[in-house]
Amino acid sequence: MDSSVFFIKFRKYLMIAACVIIFIATLIINIPAWVLNAPLTKYSHNQLRLYNLTGSFWHGSGLLVAASANKQNKIGAVPLIHLSWKMSLGLSKYADITLLLDQHKIADVYLDKNGVNIDNLNLTLSVSQISRLSNVIDDLKVSGSLQIKAKHFLITNKMQTGIMNITARNISSGISPVNPLGTYLVTLDLNGNKINVTTDNNENSVLTLNGSGTLSALTLKSSINPEKAEKMKTFITLMGVPNADGTYDLKLF
Repeated sequence: MDSSVFFIKFRKYLMIAACVIIFIATLIINIPAWVLNAPLTKYSHNQLRLYNLTGSFWHGSGLLVAASANKQNKIGAVPLIHLSWKMSLGLSKYADITLLLDQHKIADVYLDKNGVNIDNLNLTLSVSQISRLSNVIDDLKVSGSLQIKAKHFLITNKMQTGIMNITARNISSGISPVNPLGTYLVTLDLNGNKINVTTDNNENSVLTLNGSGTLSALTLKSSINPEKAEKMKTFITLMGVPNADGTYDLKLF
């Protein structure tokens, strides 16, 4: 074959290959943001989903929404936060995502051979943002703020492991005659959904709460600040079962 003919054919195939590579690269770069919903719903067991998406798979934003069953067991959507993300791919970390809220990093999320890992979670929410996720919060008209922190936890198809620390600050109730009730420290062990609640003794609490249980069964030992006992008598009598030592058993769920 004449060298000039070979060169012409080679250049033709090279141009075709380059066009194909550019086309594939363009598709990859412009993967739409909604593609993230597939792994998100899978690893959250259909509890979380993104809406109002903008940007791309690699760098975008959306409204994180949680599924919730109301008192009639009808599934509804509860908007949580509007977050943004930046994603990159790697070898040991197949997908590495930085989650941002108002341009501040709130967590590092990555997928590896073990499952979905979440590191350095640091998020503050108002109780009202999650009120529809819990009938207890809704019924008691609870307000306040939640600071949620976790160094590391792992989510797989079969299990969840890790410790989450929540500071429930300046918690109030719309049915309590005295507010705020106090600040509470909640430790949630995702392995078994075990939960422990203590009262922050650095705060001048009206209602002291302490106890352990699970997310399906939690009863706390409660007591009222003696200075507020008269005003809070009706509230605590309605809420709890009295004990001989003057404390009350407050069943949350």
